[in-house]
Amino acid sequence: VRALAVTGNARAAQLPDVPSMAESGLAAVDATPFFGLIGPAKLARATVAQLATAASAATRSGPLNKRLLELGFVPVGSSADAFKVQLDQEIAKWSAVIKAGNIKPNA
Repeated sequence: VRALAVTGNARAAQLPDVPSMAESGLAAVDATPFFGLIGPAKLARATVAQLATAASAATRSGPLNKRLLELGFVPVGSSADAFKVQLDQEIAKWSAVIKAGNIKPNA
């Protein structure tokens, strides 16, 4: 088995000789995984900010950061607002893919 490309806009540290989809001329193919915390809709902004700060700090350094890197993830850590923007972009992107492919859920 030979890897042709990795999804996303950048090469994976674990596969430095394998180009990204963007480098391969397929910049529109971006299926980079991401994780985040989501709480109740009416969670107090102060609590959201406190959780975001703690989660961001944990992902940027220490044992969680080390483990994420070992697993091949690129820890980012961001604000709640930045994560919301990312979620909205992903929903729009995959909604368009689903519509273009006429993909229907299994009943």
